[in-house]
This record gives sequence, C-alpha cells and structure tokens, in this order.
Amino acid sequence: MTVVRIVPIPRRHTTPDEKLLRPRIQLETREHAAYLYKFEATRPLPVVDLRDTLSYQWLGAQRNLKFLRWMKTNFDYMHFGQVLGILLVIGVVATPREVGKILGPVSAALSMTSFVSSMATASLHVLRLLSRHYEFWFFTGANFVAWTTLAFFLGDLLRVMCLVPLWLSSQLAISMDTNFRTFVIAIRTNILLLTVLIVIAVLVFLQVVDVDEARFDTTVPLTGALDDVTLPLLGLFENALATLIPFIMRVLYTKRKLFAAHSAGSKLIRCQLYRTQLVLRPVRYSRTASLGIETSSRGHVLHKQLGISSPVMSIASANDTAQHHQQITLVALRLSAIDTRNTVLKSWPRKPPGRFSIFKLIAIYATGSYGLALTVATLTLPPGGEQSMKEYAVPVVGFMLSLAFCTVFACASQRDMLRALLFHNFGFLFAMMHCSMACLCASDMMSWDYRCWAVASAFLWFVWVQLLDAVTPPIRRQLFFSKLQVVPVLWLLWALMFAVAYASIFIPAESSGLHGRNLLHFHVGHKDTVINTKIILINRVFIMFFWMQRHAWNVFKGAFIRCRLLMHPPIIAEDTDEDALDPDEEELSIMRGSLEYFCPFDTFPGLRRRIRSLRMQSSSVSSIRRNSLTGRHRIRRLSSATLLTGVTVSTDEQRRKTRRGAFGQRSSASSVHHAVIPVREKRVWAESVPGVISDE
Repeated sequence: MTVVRIVPIPRRHTTPDEKLLRPRIQLETREHAAYLYKFEATRPLPVVDLRDTLSYQWLGAQRNLKFLRWMKTNFDYMHFGQVLGILLVIGVVATPREVGKILGPVSAALSMTSFVSSMATASLHVLRLLSRHYEFWFFTGANFVAWTTLAFFLGDLLRVMCLVPLWLSSQLAISMDTNFRTFVIAIRTNILLLTVLIVIAVLVFLQVVDVDEARFDTTVPLTGALDDVTLPLLGLFENALATLIPFIMRVLYTKRKLFAAHSAGSKLIRCQLYRTQLVLRPVRYSRTASLGIETSSRGHVLHKQLGISSPVMSIASANDTAQHHQQITLVALRLSAIDTRNTVLKSWPRKPPGRFSIFKLIAIYATGSYGLALTVATLTLPPGGEQSMKEYAVPVVGFMLSLAFCTVFACASQRDMLRALLFHNFGFLFAMMHCSMACLCASDMMSWDYRCWAVASAFLWFVWVQLLDAVTPPIRRQLFFSKLQVVPVLWLLWALMFAVAYASIFIPAESSGLHGRNLLHFHVGHKDTVINTKIILINRVFIMFFWMQRHAWNVFKGAFIRCRLLMHPPIIAEDTDEDALDPDEEELSIMRGSLEYFCPFDTFPGLRRRIRSLRMQSSSVSSIRRNSLTGRHRIRRLSSATLLTGVTVSTDEQRRKTRRGAFGQRSSASSVHHAVIPVREKRVWAESVPGVISDE
C-alpha cells in the first residue's frame, strides 16, 4: 500500500524569513500577554430546570403537555385581550368615575387570562435565582408602591380592578428572565406598557383624574418636620413611576433587535436582571498556543455586528429526557481581552510593574484625604453673608484637591472599560441621573454660594466611587489601592446625604441656609401644580440611598475579604501557578456579566403571527423564512398537490449557477425560478412520486 503525503507549498514572501521571525514573534507575544486580562465569572454558573413551572406542578406531565399545545394554538387571542385590557386602563384613569366603573372590570377580564398563562409557564428555578438579586426587589418594591398609591387615589374597587393588569404586566417585565415561552411577545408588549405608564404619570401629575381632592392632598406624617415640608403620596407615586419608566426603557433598548424577530425562531433568552459578578484575571498564554480569534477584540466586534454568538450548549436529541436542563452561560463580551496599557493617559508609567515609590503614594493619598476633609468642613461653615478670602479658600482648595486626586485615577483608567461604564452601564447612568438632579437642587437651595464648591466635590467623589471598576489590577498594585480605601468615602457620602436631608426637613431655612423655591407653578383646571426644589432633593436622596445598597454591599464585602487575607494570608503550595491565586484580585462592583440560556421548547406566537397568517397567500410551493442559531435559512415545502401532479426539477441553466452562501443568502445570479416538469399521463401514479421505484 502506497502512502502519499501532500505538503502544501508555502508562500514565497514568507519562506525566507520564517525561521528568523518565529522566535521574535513568540517573544513579542509573551511580552504582550503579560498586560492582557480577561473577564471571568467569580463562581460556577448554575444549570436551570425549565420544566419546573407552575403548570407542570399543578397539572402533571401529560396534562401540562396538552395545556401547552392548547396555549400555542390560542395564545394569540389572549394576547389580543391583554393589549385591549392595557389600553382600557387609560380610559379608566382619564374618563369620569361612572365610565371608569364600567371599564375597570372589562379591562381586568380581558387581560387576566394572558397574565395567568404567562405566570403558569414561567420558570420557577430562574425565579429563585432572580430573587437573590437586589435589583429584583428594588424594582418590585417600586412597582408595588406605584400601583398601591394609585389604587388609594382612585378609591373605588371597580376602578381599582384595572390596575391589576398593569401591576402584573410591570412585574412580568421585571421578571422577564423567567419567561422563556412568550418573552418575544412580552418585549413588544413593553412598548405599550411604557406608553401607558407615561400617560398615567402625566394625568396624575396634572391632577386631572376624577378622584376626591382630599386623597391627592394626603401626606406622610413626619414628626417634628417644618411646616413647609411635606411628603405627599402624590410625590411617592411619581417617584415610583420615575423608577419604573427608566427600567422599561432600558429593557426596550437592550431588546430592540427582537422587535422584528419571530417568536418561534428566538431560542436564546438573554437575562435582564440576573447577572453574575465578574473579576479581571490575566490571560495565561503559557497554556494556549497563540493569539486566536477569542482574544481579538476586532473579530469579536465583527461577530457581534453579524449577530453571531457562541454560547456553550449541548445539542439534545428529540428523545433526550434531560433537554429541559439547560446550562446558563456567560454572554460573549465585546471586551474579550483587556489591555491594561490602554489607559486614558497614554504616557502612564508601565514599567516596572511594581508599586510606586512611598513618596508618590503619600502625595496621592494625602491629596485625596485633605480634599475630602475640606469638603466636609465646608458644610459646617455658616451659610450666606460675606466671607473673607481665608474662609472662601477652604471650599475652593477642597474642590481642587479632590479634583486632582480623582484625575489621577481617571488618567489610570482603562479606556474600553471606562467607555463601557460611561455609556452602556444602566446602574451608573441611573445613579448619575439622580445624583445630578440632587446636586443641582442642593446648589439652588444654597443660593449658589461658596458651599456649592462642596457640592461639586461630593459629586466628584460619587463619580469616583462609581468608576473604580475601570482601574485594572496592575494599576491597583501600582497605586497600592483596594476596596479598603473606598469604605470611608462611602460612609462620608452617606453622612452628607443624611445631613442635607435632615437639614431640609427638620432645621429652619434661616439656620440651615437651605431655601427651597418653586421651580414651576402652573394651573390646570381647578388644581395648582407646583414643582419645588426641596421636595425634588429629598426624593432624589431617598432613591439614591436605596439604589446604592448593592454597590455598598460589594464594597464592604470586598474590604472584609481583604482584611481577612491580611490577617490570615493563604498558604500557597510550591507547585501552584503564580497567577492561580492573586491576592490583589477583587470583584468588580458595577460591571457585571450578562447571562443567557437556551430554550429547546416551542414558544407561543402572538397577535402578530395571527395577522401575518391572514395576509399570507396560499400557493402550491411556499418559501418560509425562519431564524436559527446560525443564520437565516430558506426552507422549501412541497404541497401534496405538487407531489401528485409533477416533480420539481432544476433546469440546466440553474445547475450551472453557484450554490447558496454560508448564511443561507441567495446570490443575485442564482435567483432563478424552478421549472416544474409535468408528468406524462400514461405513467403510473407511483412513478410520479419522488422516491418510489417502479416494478419494471
């Protein structure tokens, strides 16, 4: 037996220098790898049981299968009732009381079937995982407060019944990660939900709802508060909606690509609230061959633009009983590899990789400490009046020192991570929106005097705390920085927020120097609507305090772990890799990893599917476009009439055309219709059917 070995001929321009360049390339690759880091989940991701639903527990396996088949056939009608029920809520709130009593029960009856079916098919396993996250309870509490206060304003059971669909619809939007049967329909429904929330917020804010005037004037009692300070329930309702509306907008923005997707073809469920903690770890090129596509950011961005993702999943067969167990995977990040040398300041010192000298560290942290101390001291100075140059220098110097300290960390931040935090992180944008409004209201209440420098310094420190994830581990080692330094800053920020809120509520304006004023005052119908700076400040501080709890918990937990490692350092074995246990490794506080899981089951079509089926023209040969995990494919189906009357055969001209591309696209040159060759009348019926051999 002769063995033929085929060796490809190398290209000419690489042959002469190949042996000389190979050691040099390997050396440059290893030097480059020392500065590359990657995102990893801090703990193993769970496997979810998608069969664990309320319908499966209540009905059992066989009855649940019949229920799901019935739901797939009739869910579009229930979705149509849900849309009508949500639209009728606007009529209940905007129309007179007598009309609202009629529309309220109708709205609830039309919507409840869709909501009950969606809740019955939601994954309880994913819901248990979701309930461990702080954001789930934060938005759930805001949802409960919003519709409870609106029910108090309406004060009629028949009208309150219409709020049940809105409450359930908002709650389903919050727990969308559990909805793998109708999640595409739920995303489209959120467009209608967002519109209804905005309309109701405007109607209640303008007080044009037909309710008792005494209910709108109800306030939360505050013992010892000033006479001009009240916490009305109307403001509590507006704050709750101001929390829900940005969240719904974020859901619509992140899921915008699914608006035109088919429900039956979307199988990857991207989680919205369920996230995982991330950590930056070095890329160990000693265990890999070379720089591949996985570490190429440009290649990954190209894959993201094409809509290609590669989640880790196992393809289960139709008879596999374990296909309802699905592994939750980490979504492929756009920042696949982080180059720690790509800092905001290009000339940031990179070598040696050790810490800065003791004199540089003392200068940096002394600047920050004095700036923070002068910021707190500024708020203790007497308000208003003429100030001397020495007294005026205290807040200015405090602001300049704080700015210098924060500028050092800003220059050392990684560019890609900083851009992701500033423009793509909802937690940062949500916190900055409320913090900016609170600082503007506080400066206006201080009459824009010298204390505004302290407000600006506090704003800088708040931004510094939010953007610390952009400081990579090598830079942290250079600056000798950890979460221990963040703890006192967080405590002082909380103390400042508490002091401003306490002075606004309980201390007279003559003593505190916080003078609230009406920004807007307009008359609508028989009601007066006022927007006051003091009320806005108190509401923003209230929301910021509760929103920062998760961030504060991550910081305090990281500081506790660091203290424990300092007191009891781990014992490292001799054969352990140097990068296997990094004592400076800390979890990221703001940036978290997106998760997704694969749904192997059928999804329920909505109203759009029913409308599209009515418009579809019947034909003997139909082409149906379907989405799949690898792209779009065109499936060709032959009807029974075609099989009995003729055989589809390609012409000679079409055989010469090129085949379809990798993604299922048909080129312009191959767009030739198939020719149908009729069967001779003398032939037997069995001869005309493809795949049947005659008895000749």
